Amino acid sequence: MDKQYGYTVPGADYPAYFNAILRGGQVVLTVRGPKQDDGSCGTTSEIALPPSVAIEIAIGIRDVAGEPSGWLALTEAQIKQMVDRFLQWKLPDGFRPDAGISFEPRYNVDNVHGWPEGKHEPSGTNLFDATQALAMVRHMLGLPVA
Repeated sequence: MDKQYGYTVPGADYPAYFNAILRGGQVVLTVRGPKQDDGSCGTTSEIALPPSVAIEIAIGIRDVAGEPSGWLALTEAQIKQMVDRFLQWKLPDGFRPDAGISFEPRYNVDNVHGWPEGKHEPSGTNLFDATQALAMVRHMLGLPVA
């Protein structure tokens, strides 16, 4: 079954509507204008777009309508889950901070004290605490930092 989203302007004969459906790997957008002065149905247009282009258009529409970055419409619980997941995330092997921050992925390399060599495996909590991570996620989403 195809994924689909539709919206019809309420309260009119031949109302304006918008429909988006994922069909054959393309997002097909259909738009119909409101009823014409002569009582006829409004003009209907259809276009098929790659999903990435459709997403950019949706973001742009939300921005123009006054909801910058609000297209994600995440709940506070979802934002908290993002923060928690980030703090649990094991940083990649190629983690190499800059701006004067030093990080040595291996320790006891010289084995001076007879201890075995080891590897640091930092996670998001090595970068930020929960309050800082929340501020980062809210910033990424274009939301006010609480």
